[in-house]
This record gives sequence, structure tokens and C-alpha cells, in this order.
Amino acid sequence: MDKNKRHAFPEESVNWAELEDLGVYKEDLERSGQMDALLDGQSTEPVALNLMLSGISLELDATLQLVVQDQTVTVEIKGVTPGQPAC
Repeated sequence: MDKNKRHAFPEESVNWAELEDLGVYKEDLERSGQMDALLDGQSTEPVALNLMLSGISLELDATLQLVVQDQTVTVEIKGVTPGQPAC
């Protein structure tokens, strides 16, 4: 990640604890080069997510994108269909 670059979203605006609950870690995004895209409000390349919904464990690949909803920065998750290019 380019520490000198000004991004659309400051790193502090991301709820890292929430992302860690999904299996997405800040260090992994930095290592993979996806942090700049995320903080610029662009979609990341697909990342692996691990979700627990109503007692059901789900593993899926999805792109992440920071968006503003009701004046709050949230992470938009878009599932990726296997064999299909990410949008």
C-alpha cells in the first residue's frame, strides 16, 4: 500500500473487526496489493470469506468495495460465481 497516497476513504473509517469476523484481515489486503483499491472505493479482486449465518457456515469468494450509506462507511460484498469474471 502506498502510505503517501491520499485515498477516498481513510484507513480508520474501515471497521476492521467486522471484516475480521468475515475472515478478511488488513494485513492480507496490504500483502495482496488490494488495500489501495479498497481505500480508493474500487472493487477488490475476489477474496475468500467465511460467514456464519443462522448456524450455517458459508465459504465464498467475493469482491469488497467501500461505499457510503446514510453517512456511514460500509463494506459492500459482491459474491463471485465460480468460473465467471468478477465485475
